[in-house]
Order: sequence, then structure tokens, then C-alpha cells
Amino acid sequence: MKQKELLREYIRILDIHTNRLQTALDQAHTFMPITSQTITELPLFESYCLEVINSRFGKIQDDLGNKVFPLVLEIGNKNSYAFLDKLNLLEKDGFLESAQEWLELRKLRNIIAHDYEDDSQALAIHTNKLIIKAQELLGYWVSLKPKLQKLAE
Repeated sequence: MKQKELLREYIRILDIHTNRLQTALDQAHTFMPITSQTITELPLFESYCLEVINSRFGKIQDDLGNKVFPLVLEIGNKNSYAFLDKLNLLEKDGFLESAQEWLELRKLRNIIAHDYEDDSQALAIHTNKLIIKAQELLGYWVSLKPKLQKLAE
């Protein structure tokens, strides 16, 4: 598959992830903010919404960081740099708003990957942070997608 064709496929997949994330976030607003009590008393459907938020946030962050960004750098012949240098190049070229913010999203993704089911307080704290960052990630996708589509032409 050619680079630009592959980029178009990644955009299509990311659209699916972002649409599902947005739907789950819309539902989550009905039981916000999340507290340790909310976590322990959450009905099954609402807990599924949190699972979708967690899962789709991770998939978006992984797909952008591990597939799309390297492909963007490859298309621009800038793929022989260290990870942080690559993030800085993506920021400079307008594909990332902030390399530092991307590192923080990656760190949050790693934190939420851990299982906190026995600690409702920690789960509530991380879930509230996740919901805020998921909304920011969706906003970022809205601004990034046209740039990627132009690159994929």
C-alpha cells in the first residue's frame, strides 16, 4: 500500500475511533463529575461508557503516535530522528500543537492502562482527567484531520 493511501486508511480508522469516543463522552456528561462513590455505584451501561472512553482514547493516541506521525515524517523524509526530535518536527510543521502536551497524553495513556478497579478514589481521579484530555484529543483531531487529508492527496 502506498504511503498516501495508507494515510487515508489511518484517517478513516481514526474517524471511527473519534466518533465512538465522542458518543461515549456525550453519555458520560450525564454522570459527571466522577467520584469514588460514582465509581462504586455506577450502573453497567455507564461503566461501559467509561470503558469506551478509556479504550478509544488509547487507540487514538496509539494510532496517531505509532502509525500516523511516523508516516507523516516518512512522507516528509524526516523519519531518522529520535522520538522527541520527531515530536518537535511535527510541532514545527503544524501536525502537533505541542510536543510536550503529546508526551503528557502518552503518559496519561500509560497511567490509565493500569488496573485501578480496587481503588475507586484513584480510578475517579484518573477518569476525570481522562475525560478532560479525551475532549482535548477530539479537538486536536478536528484541527489535524484537514492537514492529514491535504498531505494524503
